[in-house]
Amino acid sequence: MQAVHRLLRERLERVELNSLWKPIHAAFEVGEALGNWLHFNREQREMLRELARRAWGFDPLEAFRTARAGRWR
Repeated sequence: MQAVHRLLRERLERVELNSLWKPIHAAFEVGEALGNWLHFNREQREMLRELARRAWGFDPLEAFRTARAGRWR
């Protein structure tokens, strides 16, 4: 969850396709795997955010931001 939050917060265009991201990619089928990297464009990041929100029951970008401020949603 924190990995998805970081991707969204920092608007990352790619992450290493490692043991953390392989199951995320398999579960949500978003992003383009190229070699050892998983690439995301803006639309794919938004799609991942929405799919994660549906699966987890909270917005992965907002929930961690709110938790850091001491107000977990």
